[in-house]
Amino acid sequence: MTAFNIIKSLSKRGNAVIGSGCYAAAISANDNNKVIKIGNSITDPWLDYYRLIILPNQKNPCVPKVYSFYIDYENEYYVCIMERLEDSTNTAAADLCKEYVCGWHTQKEFIQLATEVKAIAAKVDELLFILNKIKEHTDIFENDYSTDIGGTRKLDMHEGNFMFRNGLIVVTDPWCENDMADITDVSDWLSGRGIYTYR
Repeated sequence: MTAFNIIKSLSKRGNAVIGSGCYAAAISANDNNKVIKIGNSITDPWLDYYRLIILPNQKNPCVPKVYSFYIDYENEYYVCIMERLEDSTNTAAADLCKEYVCGWHTQKEFIQLATEVKAIAAKVDELLFILNKIKEHTDIFENDYSTDIGGTRKLDMHEGNFMFRNGLIVVTDPWCENDMADITDVSDWLSGRGIYTYR
């Protein structure tokens, strides 16, 4: 069994693909409050995010709630059942988080700026804790043009890697690999087989 076979099987059963990216797809679950995240690579930096930040901080509202997790090292895929979050066009919240992690704002400046961003203001302390953990474990930042380091955690904090719970920001996937030449993009695979995503 592979991640792609699982995705194909679930989609045939009527579980809709609700999002996809380089490493994984999010599939609708029978419970409308949950999604099934299926990853096609055990080098996916999301696994580091899960292990280092999500799992030990399940009480922090700025990370996704995870209900179950399974990894198959032999077949190189993982399955995670997690809460279903909301999309948003709130780029200001995502941009501010990225700017802070990149070092463009001090913590004091971030706190001051956050008062103007509704999606952050109510949970600024909890969010700062998560952002500082991301900073601590990031190998390559936006302004670092190193290309000779493979398998490292490169900052990837664009708008699509943040979601929202009741209008408040949740950091879902802050990293990608530095060298992604060998990654089979899940979204390309889906569209090549007529399995389309919806939002």
